[in-house]
Amino acid sequence: MNKKIKTLAYSASAALIALAFLPFTACGDAKLIKGDFSKPATEEQLAEVRAYIAETDSESIFGDATEAGWSYDARFRMDGGFDLSANCVALSETEGEAGSGSAKISFEADSDHVVSMAFDGTERTVRGSGDVNFSLSEEISSNILGTSMVIPGSLKLEGSSYNDGDYFYLNGSAEINTAGIGISGGKKVKIPLGAAFEKIFNVAIAPSGEADIDLTPISEALDSEGSAAYVDDSSTFKLKVSLNAEAWVAEYAWEIGSAVSSAGIEVDTQQIADNIDFGHFDYYLEFDKDSGVLLGMSVDCDVSCSLDIEANGYETALDFNMDIVTGITKSAEAAEGLPDDLSEYREFSV
Repeated sequence: MNKKIKTLAYSASAALIALAFLPFTACGDAKLIKGDFSKPATEEQLAEVRAYIAETDSESIFGDATEAGWSYDARFRMDGGFDLSANCVALSETEGEAGSGSAKISFEADSDHVVSMAFDGTERTVRGSGDVNFSLSEEISSNILGTSMVIPGSLKLEGSSYNDGDYFYLNGSAEINTAGIGISGGKKVKIPLGAAFEKIFNVAIAPSGEADIDLTPISEALDSEGSAAYVDDSSTFKLKVSLNAEAWVAEYAWEIGSAVSSAGIEVDTQQIADNIDFGHFDYYLEFDKDSGVLLGMSVDCDVSCSLDIEANGYETALDFNMDIVTGITKSAEAAEGLPDDLSEYREFSV
């Protein structure tokens, strides 16, 4: 039983983190891709969007980067937050033992960064600039037979941001806490480019500045039960795919179940559906109608859930609330020039 409580604390934390960082999970006051999505998509329009997706090369998501004169300004946006918690109390009269475990995660972000890429036929250039405000904290705890264990962790990044092909630079503050050990990077830090974008924007990025974007989830959502598609093709080609509560549960509820399964507690999807406060979950895509180049991808999500479960001698409470904006769109403005003092920035690991 003791092992189960410890396992629950860790597995709940891992599952909730995975749930929170769903690919491009988003919600917010300002949609990244706006349009008139009042009319359902026709079969012809659905065939057209499937063709756009099929022709999009993941290695050149922003167009043909080998063509002289090519350029692209990509805006990476993350705005919002979530709170998640899992708490378990286990009682065993036969063993005369009692214990508890919990995992709490809180995330807030307001980050906006533009990466400008260009190729003149001989040389590839990349630079980026923006602002980052990123805070992630978690606390895993257990109390077994009067013995308590608390494992805190946190990461805070804040300030003006820049990047070249190697590093993501931050002029502000950077702090990380692992198992109670805190490290401050100082005012000016540099983080390996790939690690920074994966952490801050949840996207893989190459030294060339191009992002590795998988459109498969949106393509599959077009054919899933419980989804509805809308198209605005008045200027560019814009797609909105909305999942209803049942479709969301079918796609993502296993994340919740995995958080409690290690403790021998079974949670069926209907139980989750019955306890969800479902606002909306919408995918968005935008393409240039002439070139087929991707102009934007985002997801708009507003979902929360509260579960109280009693099974197999365990009492478990599981709560989460997500209200996040994140996505990639073509920026109308290029990134600023890079500062002259980047050699003074100290390396920092996230």
